[in-house]
Amino acid sequence: MRIPARFHRMVYAVVMSVSMSLIVSAVLTWLHLPTGVAFVPQWLAAFVTACPVVFVSILVVSPWVERVVALLVQPGSPSR
Repeated sequence: MRIPARFHRMVYAVVMSVSMSLIVSAVLTWLHLPTGVAFVPQWLAAFVTACPVVFVSILVVSPWVERVVALLVQPGSPSR
């Protein structure tokens, strides 16, 4: 079963926030964690903190980003 198209923006925000939060929290945790401290618990704590912030940020900022990209990119069919 697929999610109805009307939820596209919300699903995009969830997928993007989870993936970006996992990556960024892992990198920053690894860079700033002292040697000998358990990585995974610290990383998951950072992820749980970051994910809601990123989710709301994506919902708020994505319409503006889409407008800016539309101004920067030549109209036409995508090159995917």
